[in-house]
Amino acid sequence: MKKLELTLQQIEQIGMLMETDQLGERLYFDVVTGEIDTKSPDDYEWDEEEEGEFEEEDAVEESEVNEDLHPEERYLRIPERSSREGYERMEDFAYTIESGPVKEALLRALDGRKGVFRRFKDKLEEYPEVQQKWYAYEEEKNREAVIDWLESEGFKVTVVDKE
Repeated sequence: MKKLELTLQQIEQIGMLMETDQLGERLYFDVVTGEIDTKSPDDYEWDEEEEGEFEEEDAVEESEVNEDLHPEERYLRIPERSSREGYERMEDFAYTIESGPVKEALLRALDGRKGVFRRFKDKLEEYPEVQQKWYAYEEEKNREAVIDWLESEGFKVTVVDKE
């Protein structure tokens, strides 16, 4: 497993992009620079003769080239979280709330089809303390999703503090 050091800020940025509708645009995470871009592995030419070297078709700065990684290993497409996963996350959160009117209100907000996400968030606004718990829960689940995704891509993620 390859090691990958990321800041909490990078993990949170990727997590936010995973839950955002990318409107058909594909976003890629560069495991070398830690940047997010729309460039894909197909935007690079791999020189099979001299393994370990690739060039961006439009030219790249020397410092951005990592001779050890093929573009398909370097540029990972950031997956989008499905609306089903989003719904399940809200439902899981609602079940963490102590039995009572707040829990029932959140579960009622999740009942039905259209407008579930808006109803849930509107209901949370009525309970600021629970809303803060939701934000913390969502943040933690996003971090877990990013780390799980990167580990499924063959990386061992370490969170580092960079100042």
